[in-house]
Parts: sequence; structure tokens; C-alpha cells
Amino acid sequence: MRGARPRPPRIARRAGAREAPGRDRRRPAPGAGSPDVPLFLDCGDAGALAGALLAASQAAPGRPAPLVANSLRTDDRGSESLLRAAAWAGAGLVISPRDADGEGPPVAVAPLLARIDALGRRAHGAGVRGPLFADALAYPPLGDPARCRRSLALLRALRDSTAGPIPLVAPGNVGHGAPGPLRRALRRLYAAAAQGAGARPLILP
Repeated sequence: MRGARPRPPRIARRAGAREAPGRDRRRPAPGAGSPDVPLFLDCGDAGALAGALLAASQAAPGRPAPLVANSLRTDDRGSESLLRAAAWAGAGLVISPRDADGEGPPVAVAPLLARIDALGRRAHGAGVRGPLFADALAYPPLGDPARCRRSLALLRALRDSTAGPIPLVAPGNVGHGAPGPLRRALRRLYAAAAQGAGARPLILP
């Protein structure tokens, strides 16, 4: 049929994976009450995230603001299925350079920027046309002060890059390991510093 939308790509399911329960058709589609705000889907498994992305796209086909999948990493075997799903759904992606960081001293900002650029080009090459975000990798200052400071430096570098992805960070991460009052204070301080360094969306706890 002319003008028909192509069928979604097939996503391989992991052995033992369970189907998500069906959505109640009487309820509004995800994000229907805030059509101008992107809906972020967060999952550590790229294959599962691809399936969720397709399901959410089909549940709300007329949504004007894009879905955004968090996140695309080069070390995930499901990244190809995630790229195909994002391209089909017209969705955006959060690019994570976390796999460029080893267990030793923190990697400098320049290699992380190079990894973000490579993943961005890979996404565009796969047909992804939604917005691209770059995760600046927030770390708790109590456990890893060097990486915490580096995240702010990475945000500044992303801010100064005119053609790069939109800088994004998760302030909730910096409170890990801190007692309640200090955890909340660290999150607030880091969120303010991150916004000053150029962060746009903030993933809040």
C-alpha cells in the first residue's frame, strides 16, 4: 500500500525474557499529557531497550515529541538492534562513552569526545534522525572525585562543540555512598555546577 509505514524491525529476545504486559487501551499513551517533552526510555540492556522503543512508538504513533533511548554504547552487543529501532521509530539516542573508561585512572576528556563523535556518526549512518544527547558520566565525589571533576570538564567541552550532541548528565549519581542530608546537598550542588558547565537535560533520581 502506498504511503504505508514500514514494518518495525525484528528484535531478537534473550532466552528467558518475558513479554511486557499489554497496555490498558483506556489509559493515555506514554507521554500523551506532555507532547512537547521528549520521553526518555532508560535500560541497561540495548536489546531490551530496542524492544521497548518499538513498543512505545507503536503505542503513541502520533506523538510530536520524540522518544529518546538511553543509551547507545559500543560495548553492547545489542547496539545494532537499538540503532535499527531508533531509526524506524524516529527516536533519539543518549550516547554513552562509558566503555572508553577503564578501571584505572580516568580517561581524559579528549578520548571521550572522540568516542561520542564516533557513536554520533554511527547513529546518523544508521538512519537515526532524532536528537542525540551525550552523557557526561557523573560520578560520586566521595568515591571518585577525579571522574566527578572530569564530568564537569566534559560538559564544558560538549558545550563548546557547536555540532556535537546535546550535553546531558545524571546528578543523582553524585550522591552515591553519602548519607541522606549530604547526598541531597551534593546532588543540588552538582546540578547547579552542571548547568553552569552547559548541561541541558538533567536525569534526576
